[in-house]
Amino acid sequence: MKNQTPPPHSPMRDDERGSIAAPSSFGLPHFAHNFTLFFRLWHKTLEVRTRLALYIAIVIVVSVQLSTVLYFVHFFTPKQTHFSYATANCQQSLVILPRLHSQTHSRTYNLHLHDYFTVNGYPLFSRTLCIEQFAVGSPEQIEAVSLAPFGFTPIAKSVAVLTPELPQLLDEQPVNNPISLVKTLNFTLTQNDAVFAYWLTIDGQSIACNNGEQGIISCDTTLLALEQGSQYPLELSRSLNQTYVDTPLSTTVNTISAVRATNASVSSGSIIFDKSRTITIDFDKPLQSIGDITFEQIDGDMRTSLDTEIQLNDYTATITPGAELVREASFELTISNTIAQDGSTTSEPFTIAFTTSGGPRVTSVNIPNYGAAQNTTIVLTLDTPLKAGQDLNQFIALTNTSGAIPFAATANSNTITIAPLSPLGFCSAFTISLRDGIQSAYDISGGSAWQFSSRTVCRSTSVIGTSVNGRNIIAYRFGNGPKKILYFGNMHGNESSSKYILDSWTSELEANFHKIAADHTIIVVPTLNPDGLAAGTRYNARNVDLNRNFAANNWKPDVIVAGGQLVEGNGGSSPLSEPESQALANLILTEKPQLILSYHARGSLIIANESGNSVSLGASYGSLSGLWAPSPGESGDIFNYETTGTLEGWTHDKLGIPTLVIELSTYSSNEFWRHKSAMWSMAQIP
Repeated sequence: MKNQTPPPHSPMRDDERGSIAAPSSFGLPHFAHNFTLFFRLWHKTLEVRTRLALYIAIVIVVSVQLSTVLYFVHFFTPKQTHFSYATANCQQSLVILPRLHSQTHSRTYNLHLHDYFTVNGYPLFSRTLCIEQFAVGSPEQIEAVSLAPFGFTPIAKSVAVLTPELPQLLDEQPVNNPISLVKTLNFTLTQNDAVFAYWLTIDGQSIACNNGEQGIISCDTTLLALEQGSQYPLELSRSLNQTYVDTPLSTTVNTISAVRATNASVSSGSIIFDKSRTITIDFDKPLQSIGDITFEQIDGDMRTSLDTEIQLNDYTATITPGAELVREASFELTISNTIAQDGSTTSEPFTIAFTTSGGPRVTSVNIPNYGAAQNTTIVLTLDTPLKAGQDLNQFIALTNTSGAIPFAATANSNTITIAPLSPLGFCSAFTISLRDGIQSAYDISGGSAWQFSSRTVCRSTSVIGTSVNGRNIIAYRFGNGPKKILYFGNMHGNESSSKYILDSWTSELEANFHKIAADHTIIVVPTLNPDGLAAGTRYNARNVDLNRNFAANNWKPDVIVAGGQLVEGNGGSSPLSEPESQALANLILTEKPQLILSYHARGSLIIANESGNSVSLGASYGSLSGLWAPSPGESGDIFNYETTGTLEGWTHDKLGIPTLVIELSTYSSNEFWRHKSAMWSMAQIP
């Protein structure tokens, strides 16, 4: 076999050599060789790290320089912003070493740094810059405020702030209408306002308002001591840092009127006759709530509270007691602190005091307690309608001194009619009685017992004649004794006071008939001249003065009247030519009274005709009435005109009957109470 020649030698690379496997045996040459290889590798690695560190250092230096440039560009570049009243005026802005910066002077704004990054409590930088307004600026003007490192203003950070218009009220709607005293008063601004404080001042009282969202300024007027239904001056003021800025609103405001109860199903002081358990009260405004309600049964000084339920329906409150109300009892319902839907309240409690009824009770009777007609029909009016179909006869009694009086009774709603089956008799006392047990239309009974005593008329009435025009002349007679006293008046038609006093005297005699002595008869003729009374004239319908028409010794047909004028025929064509004079004369001649009292007006005196004891009787009358009773010598010149043919002259000249002329003080007033004791004195003369 041919020897093969090995390939030509190729030099080995260092790295290849380094990869040659170490000989299996150890020796110094090999150690040196390996150390050399290690050193070479370490040196190569060191060069790579150095170069990497260098690269990193270069990047850091470049980054720091670039950041510094960018920071200073950012810091020193002037900023412009529109100030906003609605939100916080803050922006992202890096400031390194914020404690080394100071703010330059501004008359309106301050700069504040926020959002710090600290190391061991020391701020290295801040990330947020905020603008704060501390004074009011000029609207639409730009104002610069700066932040200078080390206080060095040439390198200060500058911010140009544009001041906007102040927020304005959108309208005055909240105060155009009366305001509530229990609700907040809200004003709306053109924008939110987080800068200014607002104050509401009403009638000199001020409260702070709250700034809410959507530009709402809320003022709690419940903190003010205002009255409902009143008018006050109002101001809404604005301040900044407790310094007054301006007054957006100055006006006059009215507070809402108090809610009032206008009607109730039960009025105060009333009586409830049915068994209804509900009480409704109407108010002048829709209701929201009733704060307090007190319903009590009252028995003397004792009060018992009752459970109630209450329902509100718009303008109406309905109160329902928990149980049926006790009959014939007193109650009091009080409602207070009522609140309407508009926030108004009641100015004072609303109270109803009422009672519940028992059975039907008599409220009135149609007859007087004296002077009832003998054939009268008695009508009782009760306080509630009666139940139909009741037998009323078992509850009614009509009696006099002789016993029971037969009658027929009928009912109609709330009246009972009692018709005696025979006349009650002259001047006869009688009594009507009701027993308990009558039922009302609401099936309620109890408490109906009642009694009333009366007397039939004790005077007899007669027509003693008629006037020229046919009017009756009435005489009233009391008693049947032989001693007769005659009272008459209104001889002159324009002296109506004489009629009034005798009408009252007639009623007095009827009421006190028992005071008339058994041996006396009192006769009263209130109106002798009914035609003159109707016409309002002194004379009768034929122009005759009746007190010049009597057969006195000095009668004349022609009379000189007051003022000196002669009136022909004023005394009549002859004595007693007039039917009125004849009627009185006939009465006197028939009855032969022992005293006559003739009432006239007006002289405030008493004149006696000087017959019998007339002078002493006149003095007695004057003493009791306070009128002047002149002596015979003093009375001659009292009248400045001729008095002929008078009644008192006739009774003196022809009959000798004591007669008193009573001249009242007025033409038209009733003077009975002044004369009452004197008239009784004359009626009781022996």
